Amino acid sequence: MATTVTVICRYPVKGLSAEKMDRVVLMPGECLPHNRRFAIALGSTPFDPQRPEWLPKTHFIMLMRDEKLAQLQTRFDTESIRSWPAQKEPRLQSIAHNDFAAYKQRR
Repeated sequence: MATTVTVICRYPVKGLSAEKMDRVVLMPGECLPHNRRFAIALGSTPFDPQRPEWLPKTHFIMLMRDEKLAQLQTRFDTESIRSWPAQKEPRLQSIAHNDFAAYKQRR
């Protein structure tokens, strides 16, 4: 049975808008490039930079809980990350929960 791919989307920032891709090169055993590369943690999220670990999605902003995020349109510029030194890759900082609550009230 033949399979047809009609659309390819990635979510560069977990929980934010999808980004349609015209084409993508997939490698065996690899994920969609830059899919969910970043996430925005809630201010209450525990984080130990000396011992980072995987955390469930409840520690991050997400459409399922924060439906107003659907109003945002985001875009990931893959060309800009080519200039990041590997050891100096930027780390996203968590936003304070009160800041996000204020954002939701403004919308």
